[in-house]
Amino acid sequence: MSLQTSLLSLAAPALRLHESYAHQLVHDLDEQQMDVCPGPGHENTPRFTLGHLCTGTAVFAKSLEEKVGIVAPHAWQLPVGYGDMFQRRGPRDRRLPERFDCVPTKEELLLQYCASHERMLDALSQATDADLEREAAWALSHHMPRQADMVQFYLLHEMMHLSQLAAWRRAMGLPAAMARMVELRI
Repeated sequence: MSLQTSLLSLAAPALRLHESYAHQLVHDLDEQQMDVCPGPGHENTPRFTLGHLCTGTAVFAKSLEEKVGIVAPHAWQLPVGYGDMFQRRGPRDRRLPERFDCVPTKEELLLQYCASHERMLDALSQATDADLEREAAWALSHHMPRQADMVQFYLLHEMMHLSQLAAWRRAMGLPAAMARMVELRI
């Protein structure tokens, strides 16, 4: 099996799981709860977390497209303002989420999140094994030097942030979303 086929066969179901999990993590929250910070260590609110995952996916997909010479098959872009609201510049960026007057709704964020996954899968489906073996210059390249490694990190990055959202739910006294997924088989 080729590297590209292997990565795609792992990434596609993982991203679908992430989408389902993200939906369950916020399914019972109203718009006001999306911005609640229950205390120190939980500053990444549900709205920020979903928005950050949208911008993170866009950054990774764009990097993959550029590094391997892929022309995006569509003109998908993040809505204006997402970068300012949700994007962080890597592990050393310690800024806390800010408050904005006009923010996307929970449903808008979930739609963008799923659309961003399609862009990532489009880019990955067009990459060759040689593309994925190319060196990736990024903050963690000393651990994960190839484009393929960066794709793997991207999948881990999503689950790290979804886990933060799961911890946020627990801090708010809400039931576990993963247990609901298992129980309802969603």
